[in-house]
Amino acid sequence: MTEFPSYNIHKVDCETMQNKDYEVYRLQEVEKDLEKLNFPHKHIYYTIIYIESGKGSHQIDFKDYPLQNNTLYFLSPGQIHNWNIEELPKGYALFFTEDFFALNCKNHNVSDFDFFHLQKNDASLKIESKDTNL
Repeated sequence: MTEFPSYNIHKVDCETMQNKDYEVYRLQEVEKDLEKLNFPHKHIYYTIIYIESGKGSHQIDFKDYPLQNNTLYFLSPGQIHNWNIEELPKGYALFFTEDFFALNCKNHNVSDFDFFHLQKNDASLKIESKDTNL
């Protein structure tokens, strides 16, 4: 069985990453890091990625998801993923630990949200362009 590298939120090779349980950053600010992550790996934290624009694909658990404008991608801890970038994406990424979620949403668990149950659901969600005014 192949072993894949696993990263915690403090070991992501990103200059903006601080020692905390969450991080939000613009994808265009970490383009060097995205280019380096073109091999299968996993994280021990949750990730939500918003792609505003870009070309390529994001492979999640060995299923290819084409990068589409105005699309969210969801990853749970332990999922294997990698990037195949043709045009550097613009957008945002949110990393957070289960502890961070528990501190801020005391009446819910991350597992309450269907989009993190990727065995049953699609790992992406297209957003209507009228709803994307950031």
